[in-house]
Amino acid sequence: MNQAGEAIQLKGMSTHGLQWFGQFSNYDSMKWLRDNWGMTVFRAAMYTQDGGYINDPSQKNKVKQAVQNAIDLGIYVIIDWHVLGEQDPNVYKQQAKGFFSEMASLYKDYPNVIYEICNEPNGSATTWNDKIKPYAEEVIPVIRSIAPGSIIIVGTGTWSQDVHDAANNPLYYSNIMYTTHFYAGTHGQWLRDRIDYARSKGVAVFITEWGTSDASGDGGPFLAESKVWTDFMQDRKISWANWSLCDKSEVSAALMPGASPYGGWSDAQLTASGKFVKDQMYGSSQPPSDGIAERFGQHVAARREVLGRQTAAEALQPSRGAFVHVGRPCCRPQAVRLAVIGEPDGNKRGFIALVLKDQLQPPRGSIPFGLQQL
Repeated sequence: MNQAGEAIQLKGMSTHGLQWFGQFSNYDSMKWLRDNWGMTVFRAAMYTQDGGYINDPSQKNKVKQAVQNAIDLGIYVIIDWHVLGEQDPNVYKQQAKGFFSEMASLYKDYPNVIYEICNEPNGSATTWNDKIKPYAEEVIPVIRSIAPGSIIIVGTGTWSQDVHDAANNPLYYSNIMYTTHFYAGTHGQWLRDRIDYARSKGVAVFITEWGTSDASGDGGPFLAESKVWTDFMQDRKISWANWSLCDKSEVSAALMPGASPYGGWSDAQLTASGKFVKDQMYGSSQPPSDGIAERFGQHVAARREVLGRQTAAEALQPSRGAFVHVGRPCCRPQAVRLAVIGEPDGNKRGFIALVLKDQLQPPRGSIPFGLQQL
């Protein structure tokens, strides 16, 4: 739901492991996906192991760059703590707390930033009640103490297939979503039934990872079953991110080996999976409304170079008491409002607009984030 109580659906891409394919999470590729595929959410998958954050903490800089790109482009972004090989998210719980404390401190004023605190807990001993929920009950307060209104996504057992367990014993925090992951060659109606059950219990589901292949990331593609899944998600307005934006030689990759990291891809440079996902994303994608006025208000584009600021994050520094365009209609129509908008200005990445009295509708393809008092 958005601030107006309307159901919306975000659609987008997940990176593969940033330590292996981080070159694809650049501004140009993300802009291409927004403008040509209709992408409205981007997931930055930072592995803990396998050369990820635990081995190389500098991997977080790739996350920061992806988040900044999303801010500049006016799309949502998921910061994914990619639990996988360690099975139990508690193995690196202290490191997760430190990482998410840093991320929340950086992005507490950006409601388009979403925190996914454990990608795919797995193993027979890693159950929701015994391991995952207690982990979440320690990590969530770290984020919420800094970013109290943030959206947080929590993984579930058996590689995020046990969403029914979370529905039976949910977390008692607001703005919590639970993830389910599927691969069309492996997961079918039984998993869709679990999702429907969880939703009937009142929990929110976000499919932060899915593929057209089998669960190995290879095999297939299983496009007929993938279409059953995308129709299912469309009918229920379940948001999703497809695995994965890379040129790895495997079925679930969206790009053919050797494709440019910077967008501009022809259909010949897309895999069968990439073509299918592009069609599913673009064919029905509409920029989600957040209830702000549908007509353009009178606005004046203030180029960032006039302010001497180089990024949207730097531009978002109004004086205390000003209103920043981040999620709700302004309650003081006489106020000057600052809006960060994801439309590029020539070679510049984004611009800001000053608005007097009238409300603002951002350009098509960008996502408005409302107004929030500082």
